[in-house]
Amino acid sequence: GYLQEIALGADGARCVVQSRGDVYLLDTEKERAVNLTRTPGSRELMPALAPKSDTIAFFSDQTGEYELYVAPAKQGAAWTPITKGSETYYYRCLWSPD
Repeated sequence: GYLQEIALGADGARCVVQSRGDVYLLDTEKERAVNLTRTPGSRELMPALAPKSDTIAFFSDQTGEYELYVAPAKQGAAWTPITKGSETYYYRCLWSPD
């Protein structure tokens, strides 16, 4: 597949990408990718890596509408919903530097 969205971490050692509806974490030094979401029934979009590269934010349509989630930047980590019942279109995620 091809990469649709790429968000580089603050130190440049990691980045998150969205490809084929899933979010991947790439270690730029080891050249290794890990699928963080693995969701065949939904689509994740617009990932953003927190400044410390330990958390990701992204949108998912797993509820039927796109909602904002955050999760640790680890494979299989639980997602925490930030929004619920949204009836709007989101553009992208941005983390505050602090």
